[in-house]
Amino acid sequence: MRTTACRTVLSTVYLYISILIIERNDFLNNVLRAKLTSEDSTYWMVAPKAEGWRKAYDEACSYFNYSSKEEKRDSLQRLYATYALLFDGIYSMTTQAAPNDSLCSLTYTQSEPQYSVFHKPFEPGGILSTATATTSSNGILYETEEWPFTPLQTYFRELEIEGEYTSYIIKAEKCTYTSRQLDADSISNGAYLDIEPSSNTANWSVTFRLSSTLSARYDVCAIILPRSITDPNAEKYTSCQFKAEVGYIDANGNKKTFNCGNKKFHNDPVRVDTVVLAEDFEFPVCNRYDTANDDITLKLTCQMTASEGKKYTRPIYIDCIYLRPKTKE
Repeated sequence: MRTTACRTVLSTVYLYISILIIERNDFLNNVLRAKLTSEDSTYWMVAPKAEGWRKAYDEACSYFNYSSKEEKRDSLQRLYATYALLFDGIYSMTTQAAPNDSLCSLTYTQSEPQYSVFHKPFEPGGILSTATATTSSNGILYETEEWPFTPLQTYFRELEIEGEYTSYIIKAEKCTYTSRQLDADSISNGAYLDIEPSSNTANWSVTFRLSSTLSARYDVCAIILPRSITDPNAEKYTSCQFKAEVGYIDANGNKKTFNCGNKKFHNDPVRVDTVVLAEDFEFPVCNRYDTANDDITLKLTCQMTASEGKKYTRPIYIDCIYLRPKTKE
């Protein structure tokens, strides 16, 4: 009798487990903020077929290479490649003003209006132009042959490190630096970084942390403001002369330094100037979502001799550090 009762209990437990339904997806709920089980909301979701997903997934993995010293590198690569493909693929219909004209994904933010917005989605070339729609209880699933985005539209984004965000400065020598506010159309975020040498002959250096880089190619740039933004007598100003170095990690996790062309750079002294420091520079590994990593850096160093004091100036106004993504061949 005891054996029979035991079998009955086990059978009951097995039956209960076999019909258990889990209605929670922590990834969708917490990361993408998509409450798909909420029947009072209506969602649209893009879902490529298996072959299209695999193709896009393999491409995304190439942007999320971690160094061999990262113990969880394979898990991180899988996680963030999946996240990259889903990042802009879910839309809440409760927040769309005109979905036939443009769709804003759940990850849209007003701070980056150039991203997560997809215009004319149903017209030729639009992300849903060839999709097959399947209606469900809380929205519509749009099945596509291919992942209908490009990396540049979604996860491979421009990176701007505002100069006034001094928390990104990890080292400064022979200078003082100050975050200053100035409301002007030509100044990003209405503020900039003012670097002043510690003496009239000091060649300062400032090292910035570069965050959220992917294992991909970028143009590494510095946007320099003319000193005329604080003094209208622009004609009396000269450009700053400086050098640049990119710090990065190789595939084996070793720290490396790239001397940007082994050259001296100059900004235009009378206009906002984007100075390209390293063109098509490739980061072998990524540091996306690793905000504490100080190994991916940009170091700017004033490079002047005493005799060049009349030709160049040591103080500099930095609007932002700018990484411009470059498509892979």
